[in-house]
Amino acid sequence: MNMTNTRGGPPLQRGGFIQYSDDGSGTIKNSIVFQFNPENLTRKIEFPQKPKGTAKREKDQAGDKPVEKINLTAQFSAADSLAVNNQQARQYGIATYLATLQRMATPEKKSGKSPTKPVDKTGTAAGIGATSKKSPTKSIPRNKYPKILFIWGNTRVLPVTIESMSIKEQQFDANLNPIQAEVTIGLAVYTDEVEAKDKIANGAKAYTAMMEQTKSAEGLSQKGQNVEDIIKI
Repeated sequence: MNMTNTRGGPPLQRGGFIQYSDDGSGTIKNSIVFQFNPENLTRKIEFPQKPKGTAKREKDQAGDKPVEKINLTAQFSAADSLAVNNQQARQYGIATYLATLQRMATPEKKSGKSPTKPVDKTGTAAGIGATSKKSPTKSIPRNKYPKILFIWGNTRVLPVTIESMSIKEQQFDANLNPIQAEVTIGLAVYTDEVEAKDKIANGAKAYTAMMEQTKSAEGLSQKGQNVEDIIKI
């Protein structure tokens, strides 16, 4: 996501989100490119509790895989678009950006009937409704979170779920359309194995992991000097 740098320097890389289809086709359904790159990006690595008691087998046994959480705040403004009389900005302000972000965080409804047999069998086995002629039935939710890639530079392409979103609308036009807003977004990076058919998420994870390994290897080239700075050999 490159944009022209108005200050005459190299092209400015912009971060953003891409939503793609979950049917295996990889079709892009939606995208958001940050108007202004967030000034701060907070990454939190959550380490699950280590096994205890009978679940512990070795002294240095780790728990489940760490979970990476990302928080950022993005700014959106219709000022530039309004200055050139952009019709969409005149009609909606930045509401189109905000609506797209909200859709990316909202579980998508699946077509077709929800299965009930597994629930029926579970209910019968548990004795629920045993005195009734009709076994208990309950539809299993089919909604899934949208498939999202968070792109931050050339080395980080992460499959994520949008876990939280706080929208602060700051300015409005005469029709009360928002023309400036601040959006705080919380992301969770996929850690579990994703579906085999989701080649995009699997490819993004593999690519980002490879780039992390490359950066780590580059850092190792300096380790000798770093050790000498700490321990005089």
